[in-house]
Amino acid sequence: MMLLGVGINKLLLELPFETVINANMVNEITSLNNRGIRVMIAHIERYDVNEEKIIDLKNNGILIQANCEFIIGSLFNNKG
Repeated sequence: MMLLGVGINKLLLELPFETVINANMVNEITSLNNRGIRVMIAHIERYDVNEEKIIDLKNNGILIQANCEFIIGSLFNNKG
């Protein structure tokens, strides 16, 4: 979904299941954000992406949406 209009430049990005989010994809998404399109990636838990890439996206101003089970699971998995 993309909302464009006067003062509205937002993109909700939904990708096919198990899409690989690699450095090239991070660069492309960041490029959109740098051109004034506010990007939110929907359902990050559905994609093949590691924690480093999620942090790269966040650090580049990309919004990330995830199910609560993914967030809670990530918190408990990192407690070792």
